[in-house]
Amino acid sequence: MVQVVASVLLSAFLKFLSHPNFIFKNGLFLLAWFYYVPFLFIVPKLSLKKSALAGFAYGFVSYFLFCFWLIRYDVFSAFGVYALFGVYWAVIFALLQIFSKTRKYAFIFNILILFFAEFLFTKGYFAFGYGVSAYTQWKIPVLTRAVRYTKIWGLDFLIIFFNCIVVANISYVLKYRRFNFVQTGGTLFFAVLFIQHIFIGFFAEETETSSTLKTVLIQNNADPRKDGIEQYKKEIESLKRLTDKALMQYPDTQIVVWPETSVVVDVVSAFDKKLRFGRENERSEIAVDLFDYINSKKCDFILGTSFKNYNSALLFSPIKPIVNSRQTVLPNWQVYKKNHLVPFSEDFPLKGFFPEYYQQSVRSGRYWLEGEKMKLLKFKEILIGTPICFEDTFSEIGEKMAKMGADLFISLSNDSWSYSRACQMQHLAAASFCSMENGIPMIRSANSGQTCYIDGFGRVREMIKPFSENFLYCEVEINKVK
Repeated sequence: MVQVVASVLLSAFLKFLSHPNFIFKNGLFLLAWFYYVPFLFIVPKLSLKKSALAGFAYGFVSYFLFCFWLIRYDVFSAFGVYALFGVYWAVIFALLQIFSKTRKYAFIFNILILFFAEFLFTKGYFAFGYGVSAYTQWKIPVLTRAVRYTKIWGLDFLIIFFNCIVVANISYVLKYRRFNFVQTGGTLFFAVLFIQHIFIGFFAEETETSSTLKTVLIQNNADPRKDGIEQYKKEIESLKRLTDKALMQYPDTQIVVWPETSVVVDVVSAFDKKLRFGRENERSEIAVDLFDYINSKKCDFILGTSFKNYNSALLFSPIKPIVNSRQTVLPNWQVYKKNHLVPFSEDFPLKGFFPEYYQQSVRSGRYWLEGEKMKLLKFKEILIGTPICFEDTFSEIGEKMAKMGADLFISLSNDSWSYSRACQMQHLAAASFCSMENGIPMIRSANSGQTCYIDGFGRVREMIKPFSENFLYCEVEINKVK
């Protein structure tokens, strides 16, 4: 029993350390190549029931360590997530135990079970990609450059393959004092895949820069615990102050980016109601003040804001008002509405069963509506994909935007509720693969971090200190990796 507990805890702790965490901000990438090894040794020795119990313990503990920051959002929701992954891993351990009876071919089933488990974690309505093995390698370009061709799952398969082949070889040698042809063949196959990744890593090239976009990314570090119309006004004043400071230093800036939900008020709708119905209130005052501010600048703005109950990214292009006119003009605008909402936090999973409660919750601002379709924003000749928050961690969203012709990703995010550098670094690690997979650069404007510039290889070129009021000026090279 002690051996089982020790193996499960060791695997969970190695997983925690391999990803960005509060001890090692970038994570210890080498540990990912071994973090499944301890429990893979022990599962074949257990009964089916004990395997399932061990799997539940592994899933619960590993995600408790890895995603401890979820507790700061909501304790009950956090433990619900930990328990859910406990159930997932109970099933996985049970399958590993069942297929362990195939003996010398067991490692092949182990690879398939673990690989498809990680793959399925990222799919569907309840997708949660945090913890995917490949994310641990985000700082190792010689390995990650191959995901441009294999997507993230090529690297993920490689890591899982290594964990399983190590256990297979050691177990067989300890029992029979020799290798067999199945494990030997598997080892050679792994070597070929690994060398292929390294080869691509050394020889992948970038195209010449086609254009440069001068951008300012604002990190306003607003307190997520504070609410109310007066607080919204203060936050916009803070955003304007940081923007003015940046534009004073970099007057040739072309686009300024404000983070997700940095403007809480639906300014477009508030301004529209003022024009159509003469409805003036504090929200319309905020809209007028903001639009006057934008129209006074020479650059475009991309803002994270609400739009008709959608979590949205709006691109505003200033319009010069008529000379001597005091009337506020709505800037030219485009909108992207977030497609993949966070269950329970942004969307109600049971809305089909409780439609009245759902509609009331949307009207009150408790939940968002889901964006109807994918859309790119356009600045001059540059097409921009604007994934909002954890949308930048989903391969299929980045891929759709790339297929639509995106030249650049501008990600708007807000992880400030977590009060955790580890959470923000885990998000950054996953987001960097969006650039790696599609060969497209990304800039991220995040309320408390990580605000940064990521190139088409997924390398973080520039980043500012988290949990600080600051801005990042970067000249983004618009190109695509071959």
